[in-house]
Amino acid sequence: SWSGEQKSSGPALAGVKGHELAKAALETAVLDAELRSYGMSLATYLGAVRERVPAGVSVGIRPSIGELLDDVEGYLADGYVRIKLKIEPGWDLEPVRAVRERFGEAVPLQVDANAAYTLADAEHLRRLDAFGLLLVEEPLAGGDLYGHARLQQRLATPVCLDESLHNARDTASAIALDACRAVNVKPARVGGYLEARRVHDVAYAHGVPVWCGGMLETGIGRAANLALAALPGCTLPGDTSASARYFAEDLTEPFVLTDGHLPVPKGPGIGVHPLPEPLHRFTTSRRALYAT
Repeated sequence: SWSGEQKSSGPALAGVKGHELAKAALETAVLDAELRSYGMSLATYLGAVRERVPAGVSVGIRPSIGELLDDVEGYLADGYVRIKLKIEPGWDLEPVRAVRERFGEAVPLQVDANAAYTLADAEHLRRLDAFGLLLVEEPLAGGDLYGHARLQQRLATPVCLDESLHNARDTASAIALDACRAVNVKPARVGGYLEARRVHDVAYAHGVPVWCGGMLETGIGRAANLALAALPGCTLPGDTSASARYFAEDLTEPFVLTDGHLPVPKGPGIGVHPLPEPLHRFTTSRRALYAT
């Protein structure tokens, strides 16, 4: 059963403190192999309810407003259904205002501060309320749940937490404190897809919308992220962009945007295979691991 396997998966790595990215890689590899032996997809195992998911795109800080607008125009033309703008002090109100004025109120728009502000900036950040944003992501220092709760009291725009949430327990605490009203879950950040599913479950149970973030995955990680993004609580478009957004050549068959959506892999395990030739070309080292 899902609940039994979910509970039994965590203790195997519980003795290792930290190293979430390494844990996620190991857990995903084992889970992929086991699910392939059953002929079951990761999407089915996690409880996906959609066959395709809407794709958003993250737009970094640009040298000028004009270049930013050109970038956003290109991504909207590609079909992305949500735009995320990176912001920082000195690059926040004006770029957001420019995008809103150029592309209108109908474009789903959110901002990501990457912990660039302090609580002293609350009145400044409150000016973002005028732009009808989906959310402002991680505005304060990572882990500062109290500060984010104080900030949320002063903002109409929902605060979304990302780096501050290392597991489902953190997520429950943040929601109880009203430190966030949206959750970005990155499986590699929380130690794997099983903990990511638990983060989703906690938020979903409290009516807090979830979306799947990205960490520059190749098609291997992107396939698994799409399975997570298809869960019922993931009601906001994630950063599951098409392969071409980041790579001229992917390690798998590329994921291609269709009507602003990406397909959830249906094959066993993560549902994709690495392409042998690119994998060989881009491999820098190999190491064999043996169980004792």
